[in-house]
Order: sequence, then structure tokens, then C-alpha cells
Amino acid sequence: MAFVTFDQENDIITEEEVKLTSGIWSEGAGTLTSFFTSSVQSSSNGQYFLQVFNKVPSDSTSAPQFAILYGHKAGSGSLGQPGVVGRRETATVYGQFLNLTQPPETTEFTFGQGTPAVCQQIYAISFDRARSREKVDPGNWELQLAGGQVNASNKKTIKLIDDSSTNTSILNDAGITEYNIVSGSIQGGSTTIHKAAASEGTDSGSFGKFYPDLGVLIINATRLQVSDLGDPTDAIGGAGPGRSALFELGRTSNASSTGGSYTGSNTLFSPASHSLHRMYHAISSGSLFQARREEEVTSTHYFCRAINSKFNQSNNPTWSSGSSTEPLEIFRDGKEKTYITTVGLYDDASELLAVAKLSQPILKSKSREALIKVKLDF
Repeated sequence: MAFVTFDQENDIITEEEVKLTSGIWSEGAGTLTSFFTSSVQSSSNGQYFLQVFNKVPSDSTSAPQFAILYGHKAGSGSLGQPGVVGRRETATVYGQFLNLTQPPETTEFTFGQGTPAVCQQIYAISFDRARSREKVDPGNWELQLAGGQVNASNKKTIKLIDDSSTNTSILNDAGITEYNIVSGSIQGGSTTIHKAAASEGTDSGSFGKFYPDLGVLIINATRLQVSDLGDPTDAIGGAGPGRSALFELGRTSNASSTGGSYTGSNTLFSPASHSLHRMYHAISSGSLFQARREEEVTSTHYFCRAINSKFNQSNNPTWSSGSSTEPLEIFRDGKEKTYITTVGLYDDASELLAVAKLSQPILKSKSREALIKVKLDF
């Protein structure tokens, strides 16, 4: 007997929904501690869009994990003609993420609660779609940013998480799920928020916004610029009056110069001064980006029943003797038996649709029955 028709009522369970979480990085890893970029990007879109990999890009198993982008409403941080105000690349990035996350006709990002602070410059961290899939799991990510020399004793670190553990108003005016990015930690299995977004009543506002369905973190570059995060010996940004010695991740708004506070292309895109490289070095120095993804999986269960009188013979050549279709002697005279290794699911036209492999063969005979459950996830 080659085929058995399923009893639709008793053999098939459909549309069983379950939420699954797993590590968001390649191979299901939940934590990323090493970060790599590709030199191929540096001469073209690498000036405004930086992909980050889990391994050296020349490694055949390397894959993009997330991207870093910098946006400025006035276009600072991108090249342009002196004295000419134009729609530069960083202005395009700013507007793109503003349109993606905010209601129509919104002109600026605001951060914080109560009286939110207007922010003209942002960093966007966009998870690769192959990593985030359906969504990033709220409350299960932590990003550490660090300034100073890597492994230096004076390195200062800030830990960023979302406030989903306490925030109940999650839909913004555009109908998009939105959480605040705050200082805190999820290490040790519990969430600790150091300072809620509602209490970020500073001129710069909170650290940013998190959009789990979009797989995007919008980080307030101005908030990272404040002096209380500083380290005067930072090798990345240097120190100076009113500047963040920890990151120096913000830029002076100057739409009429070639690059905001930087006036030459050599310094604008050098690793020491370029905004993307500054953020990349802050992430790399922090040495921890922990995240999980969440997927809603719909499962169908097929109960494949091999009753005692069925599936006791096989077309496998090892079951018969030579060119004859007669079974080997050990399978004759009521001794018919087979070993089930594979289950195939077919449609009404006898077309094979799915194959299930068993971890080990199951003995089947007239005195033994088998029940195999095949689960298909969508």
C-alpha cells in the first residue's frame, strides 16, 4: 500500500499559532562581541551607510548583521558646495527614517516625554532583515557603547536598552510600535532601567526610539554629545569645551559648509572623524550587542498512522532477493517487516510536497504499529 489518505478530522491539526524567540545574529547567536566592516564600502556608499559583519568579510561564512547610518536635518556630515544649501545625503537619511517612523508632515525627530527635545541629528541602526525576520524582540536587546581606547583602563561604557518593561503606551501617532531607548541593562536575566525617558528632561532628551516591527533603533546623537558622558582622555573624539569626550558623535549644524563642523573631505571621511566610523568604534569598543528576534509561527500537525496490517513490505532493493521481487527469506512466511526511515506527504495528484526524516529507523511489522507526527511550520 503506497498511499494512505488522511482523515481530515482526526489526523490533521491546522493553524496552531505559537510565538518563538531566538538569537537574532547568524547561526542563532544571541550575542555579538566582535564587529567587522568591509573596505569595499569606503569609496562609495560607505560614506553614508556602513554595514557591520559578524566575521571578516573575506570569510565565506561572514554575513551582514546590521547597518549604521547617520542623518542630519540640515545635511551636515555630508559633502556639498560651500555656500549652497542642498539636500545632501545625511539630510536624505534623516528624512527617510522620519517618514518611516513618524506621522506625515512631521519635520523633526523629538525625544523624551512630557516636553520632548527636538533633535536634528540621529544615528540609525537597522537590523539586517535576514536577522530580524518578523520583528526584534522588545526587552531582549542591549547595546553597549564605549569611548576611549579599546581595553584601556579609562574606557567608559553606556548600556542602552528599551523601556518595554514599563512602557504601556507603545503605539505612536503613526500607529507604529515604538519604545524609548534608555540607559539600563538586561544582563543577569532581569531588566534594570537606570533612568526613565520621562525623567530625561534635559535639552537633548532621551537616548532615542526603538521600532521592533521595523527592526530599527533611532539613536539621539545630540544626547550622546552631552558632557556628563565624557572621558577627557578619549582617543576617538578628543576633549573640548562643551563637547562629549566619550563619543563626540554629534555634529555642528552648518548647512552652508562642505561638511558641518568639518570643512575638508580628507577629515570628513577619515576613520577618526567620520560620524559612521565614530559610532562603529563606539559599538566595537563596547564589545556587546545582545538581541533576540520574535516570530509568530503557524504550525500544521499531520498524524501519520501505520497500522499493523499496512506498510510491512518495501520496494527497497535490500528487501528483496536480487532481481526478484520476492522478499528475502527473513521477511517471508509471516515475518514481513520493514524499517521506517522517511515519511512523504503528497497532494491529490501524487506530487511529493514534503519529506520528514526520522532520527532513527522504526521497526514495523504485523505485530507492531507506528504513529509519526509530522509538523510543518509556516
